[in-house]
Amino acid sequence: MKKNYILLFCLLFSLLGRSQEVLTFSGYNGAGTTNIAATTSTVNDEITIVFEDLDIINNLYTEGRTFLYIYGGLDTSSGGFQGSPSDFFDNSSQPIANLVASDTDTNSAPNTYSITINLTEEYSSVPDGETVFGYNLIFRNEFSANDGNSNNQTLDLYIDLVDAQKDSSILSLSDFSLENELLVSVNEKVVSMESNLPLDKVEIFNINGKRLKLLTTNNKNALMDLSTESDGIYIVKVATANNVTTRKIILN
Repeated sequence: MKKNYILLFCLLFSLLGRSQEVLTFSGYNGAGTTNIAATTSTVNDEITIVFEDLDIINNLYTEGRTFLYIYGGLDTSSGGFQGSPSDFFDNSSQPIANLVASDTDTNSAPNTYSITINLTEEYSSVPDGETVFGYNLIFRNEFSANDGNSNNQTLDLYIDLVDAQKDSSILSLSDFSLENELLVSVNEKVVSMESNLPLDKVEIFNINGKRLKLLTTNNKNALMDLSTESDGIYIVKVATANNVTTRKIILN
C-alpha cells in the first residue's frame, strides 16, 4: 500500500509540475509566420496558443473583436484538419481565442488573442491510437463570405507538435494548478457564474459576436438574466484581474 501511495504522489507531482507550453504566432499581416514548432508538447498536453494580428483591418478584420473563432483539426497520417467541423462557419462548434487582458484597445493595432486548449479533448472524434504530427488551424472572425467580407480569416497556420499517439486516458491534469476555476450554469435563462477569484467583468455575446449584456462586479459569484433573449447558443466571457475565459451556453 505504501508503494502505491508513493507512485501516486510521484504521478501527481509530475503532472502538477509540468509547464504549459506557450506557442505564439506573432506579427501576422497576411504573410506572417505560418508554421511554429512545439518543443515539448504533444497532442495530449494542454497548450496555450497566442495570436498577434499586426494589421487589424486588411488581412484579418479584428478591429473591435474581443474574441476569434478557431477552425482547426489534427494532422495525422490520414491528412490535415482531422476532426475539424464539417461547416467552416459553424461558430457553435469552434474553440474561441480571447483578447488578452493586457490588450485594452481593440481599435488599435496589434490585437492579441490567446486560448488554452487540450487538442485530444477538443478533437475527440479522432480515434485514440492515431499518431498526431501537428495542429492545423485558422483564426477567423464571426463573419462569413456571404457577409461580403473577404478578410474574415487568416492563412492556414500550423503547429508542429512532438509526434505522439492520441490518448484520451492521459489528458493533461493542469486544472489542478488553476487558480481560477470558473463554473457556469443556466437555469430558466438565468446564467450563474462561480469562481474562486473575484470576477471583474462578465459579457454575453450572441453567436455572431454582438455583445448583448455587460456586468462589472467584484464578487466571486454573478447572475445574469437572459429571459428576454431567444433560444439558441450564446457566449459568456468572464474576466478576472489576470485571466479571461469564455463558455458557450444554450438557452432553451
